[in-house]
Amino acid sequence: MDVTCCMNCQNKPLFLMVDKDTNGESHIGNISALPSEKKGVFNEMFKHVFVELFGEHTVCRNFLMLTDEDSAPYKPIMDSIATRVEYQQIKHMLCMFHAIAKKFKEKIYPQLPHLQGEYKLNYNGEKYGTYYYFGHNLIHKNSNTLWM
Repeated sequence: MDVTCCMNCQNKPLFLMVDKDTNGESHIGNISALPSEKKGVFNEMFKHVFVELFGEHTVCRNFLMLTDEDSAPYKPIMDSIATRVEYQQIKHMLCMFHAIAKKFKEKIYPQLPHLQGEYKLNYNGEKYGTYYYFGHNLIHKNSNTLWM
């Protein structure tokens, strides 16, 4: 589940829910233009709209909700899991990008030693060829080889 802000012709937040079935195939479960990204909207959506739209039986078959770090849907999801019978089997997790990759870039990457300027390196750290540090990458001067 995710919300993109003002990316449609109505200039409203667009909610997208993708479902994965037991065969591993993904399907669009819901696309909705939301009036806002406030917690009250998500609260109504999880507690009432999804149950009415999909039915109790379908909601009960959901086992995992992946979201980003946005706080607006998080509390309503956790409240629904705690209070609604249809949601009690559901586990909530952050998606891999927000849970691991983003945290690595924010907290660990800045503490690593970084190369500055022009370097001549090979796989063993020995000088070989001319490389330039560009952003987070090394680029070979002559072959445009990118080293992440």
